[in-house]
Amino acid sequence: MGQTPPIVGVPIDDTTSGIADITLTPMVGWHSGKLHYSAAFSIFAPTGSYSTASIDVPGRTINALNTSKNIWSFQPVIAATYFDPAKGLEFSGAASILASTRNKATDYQNAPALNLEGTVMQHTKSGWAFGVTGYAYTQIGDDSGSGADGTKAFLGASSLRAQVFALGPIVTFSKATVFGQEASFKFQYYKEFGAKRRFESDILWLNMSLSF
Repeated sequence: MGQTPPIVGVPIDDTTSGIADITLTPMVGWHSGKLHYSAAFSIFAPTGSYSTASIDVPGRTINALNTSKNIWSFQPVIAATYFDPAKGLEFSGAASILASTRNKATDYQNAPALNLEGTVMQHTKSGWAFGVTGYAYTQIGDDSGSGADGTKAFLGASSLRAQVFALGPIVTFSKATVFGQEASFKFQYYKEFGAKRRFESDILWLNMSLSF
């Protein structure tokens, strides 16, 4: 497998836009007093645009970003929430396993990954809620295929098994009105740490939900 020499000290640019892979998630839920739990199964279809990476050294450009991962992925999820309306206290957690098919373009097979998520929040009568949220991600096994073997050789690594942890604040507001409809907002910030064989990121999310 040929290797592309690294470009040292040379700035390169890459941008992309388009529609990403489609996700379908059927879900069922149950309630028992203050405990609410659910089961879901997400299917990620490779509907976006994908091409293998290429580098133009004289032009100082790289074409590596895609709107698709070029693989099918499947993720069963089990989630539970304990919420006490009188005290406004909420404990939520979820566990899932992400499994993917082989990327035929690169002969790269990602190992299954275990995801654990947890959140503790204090709700107020005004509609605001404040808390702490976090997650843990770890691969169960090592990546395989000639693409993974080539990546190991290029990096001089014995394994590509990745893991990372994250923690940060979460703020929600559930009594908003947008375009005459009930709306809710969610702000989340994650600071990743303890990463192995992947980048550590700072992740900021701002979500808005409308009721019709």
